Amino acid sequence: MDFQSASTELTGAIKKGASGTDAEGHNAESVSGENSTGPLVRIVENISPLRKQVHFFRAITVHLLAQRAGIAPTISLVERLPFYLIASLLSAPAMAKVWMLLTDPFADIRAGIPKEILWGTVVFELWLAFENLRIRDQRVLASIDVSTFSAFAIFAGVRWALGYASCGCAGNFEVPPWFFLLIDIGIVLGFLSSALRRSLVFDGWHELANWWNGWSAAARGRLAGLLFFVGFIGFLQLPIAATLRASVFGELPILATVKLDGELIVGKESVGNVEIWNRSGRPAKIIGLERSCKCFGLTEGPIAKIIAPNGHISVSLVISPENPGPLHQRIVLFLDHPTQFRMDIDVFGSVKGVE
Repeated sequence: MDFQSASTELTGAIKKGASGTDAEGHNAESVSGENSTGPLVRIVENISPLRKQVHFFRAITVHLLAQRAGIAPTISLVERLPFYLIASLLSAPAMAKVWMLLTDPFADIRAGIPKEILWGTVVFELWLAFENLRIRDQRVLASIDVSTFSAFAIFAGVRWALGYASCGCAGNFEVPPWFFLLIDIGIVLGFLSSALRRSLVFDGWHELANWWNGWSAAARGRLAGLLFFVGFIGFLQLPIAATLRASVFGELPILATVKLDGELIVGKESVGNVEIWNRSGRPAKIIGLERSCKCFGLTEGPIAKIIAPNGHISVSLVISPENPGPLHQRIVLFLDHPTQFRMDIDVFGSVKGVE
């Protein structure tokens, strides 16, 4: 029996009971006549508290039936507004990142995050925004929101502490990390600002723990394996995992090594050297070039140069940083080669402020 039918039967039974009581009172009046006014008054007085008890037990029964049927309690518009606001705060940056990923070949340079991780973040943000619009379980959703925005706050705080001009949260829009840090902290504090809201969050975590405890060992193992696989793939995209990535997927035959001379200072021109190695048995001709920033480039035009089989060429690099903090720029060389059509020259460094 579903919730609607149970509620309908319960309402009919209550109405039937009420009509029966009224009929009994009417019969008592007709039998007793005018001499039974006292007992009739007492019967009428007892009907009112009886109806109050019926309404009370009816409300309790409806609530229990709703819980048994798995129907979430009604949430008012005022209670929904924070979740709707969170959905908009998640959707806007996600769509900005999608636009950047689809239109900017150097999206990972702009955001400072590998493209694979950016796409994963976009999918998660859009999913969480959709859940904030649905609000299937207010407790679980509140706990997920608190955990998510706590992680976002840690990420924005670390980027700010490292000196990044942007956290990459808004795509190509240069928004400072402290701005998103304040938003993330504000949302977390909003959920923890009162005892009632804290109870909602803690109940959500408890409900998630109950879900986890209710799963079989096989289901837990599959989920843990999936999370480990996704985390490992994400780790392989980081610059620090370049050696491990090469050992897992193999190295490309044509690679470049970059060496910078001296320190990088804002507004000051620095030079370096780029060695391009061809470890294949076929020559490679450079047919095109693209760079992520006009603040640096190769002094000797490499276009039309040929890298001999098992040979290398050297070109000079000039860079004039525009902003302090961590630096990551890229030059893409397009090649005429049977197995590799492009090669990335990534420039990493740390830029100091004006002396």
